[in-house]
Amino acid sequence: MPHIEKIKRKNGIAHHVIWREGGKYQQKYFPAAIPYEYVQVFVKKLELRLAAYKVGLPDIIPLPDQKLTLEKLLQIYTEKRKIEVPTWRQEISLKLLIDFLSASYPINRIDHKQINNFHDWLLEKRQNGKQLTHELEQRLRRGVNNELRLLRTVFKWAFKEEYINQDIFQKVTFLKADEVSIEIFTESELDQFYKALTNDHQRLAFKLILYTGMRRSEAMRLEWNDIDFENDIVTIKRAKSGKKRLVPIHPDLKQCLLEFRNENGRVLTAYSNKDSLSLSFKRAIKRAGLKKRNPVHILRHQFGFSIISANPTDSQERLAQELLGHSDRKMTRHYTKLAIENLKKQLSKIDFMNHNNNE
Repeated sequence: MPHIEKIKRKNGIAHHVIWREGGKYQQKYFPAAIPYEYVQVFVKKLELRLAAYKVGLPDIIPLPDQKLTLEKLLQIYTEKRKIEVPTWRQEISLKLLIDFLSASYPINRIDHKQINNFHDWLLEKRQNGKQLTHELEQRLRRGVNNELRLLRTVFKWAFKEEYINQDIFQKVTFLKADEVSIEIFTESELDQFYKALTNDHQRLAFKLILYTGMRRSEAMRLEWNDIDFENDIVTIKRAKSGKKRLVPIHPDLKQCLLEFRNENGRVLTAYSNKDSLSLSFKRAIKRAGLKKRNPVHILRHQFGFSIISANPTDSQERLAQELLGHSDRKMTRHYTKLAIENLKKQLSKIDFMNHNNNE
């Protein structure tokens, strides 16, 4: 008979189902996020299958496919999930894992040790031949951790759908890396940057990203029919998350857009792709005498920081998350942290004891 073992976790009660079949012990782990009722349903189905096995009947519920390979998992995941969410980024991570293990590698043989070996291999591969500064090394480590998070999404889905019988990422160790540091412009730097722009097309792109917080790819795909001038709303239809979002049009941006207004087609027609936009802005940054590595994305950071900076509260953080299209608040909280640090600096300059007047 299957045995259900309860395990206390920080986020609730997890369950471990253990049973004996074919002379061997089998097990399946259910994390705390999965309700106990689901575990009970699994056990009942399992009992029926074991009873059927004893009397020679076909399996009522089969065990996870022992021959399912990484290549097949990639195909299944893409087909079943692409309707719900964009899967292209998870596909890249799975292909990296395939490079490490092989396309024909059975997924039931993958455990946390192999994933840990994979992240060591990937880090070494990305470091190869590069002169590593501390900043570059940390960026590479964060990049590898991002691949792990994407793989975790796939394998947690595979576990939930019973393609595998354990959550292998429970024991995976992520690489140690510094937190992402958000870079923004000071007021004077932003003014220098804007003055270094040489034509109206650059100024349009500058204001579009600064006043909406769009990503490069979103700005490049924006079309005139995505802009509702009557209600002052921009609809970002093909966002990174796959979900569309609405951003109000700032009066300064509206005035700039009206000067270029067209009936249809892309808004930023002066740029053939996102790389040409980045190159144009990097040249402007150089003319301005500033040292900023990614000026286009810093404008997006500027948007998020500006929303939160005056009032770094939970509601403002939530608003910034929605407008920026962050899937969770982890990234948005970097702006809150930066805003609080900025307020601390301003506060430290205030002379509450009025020392200057007492001298």
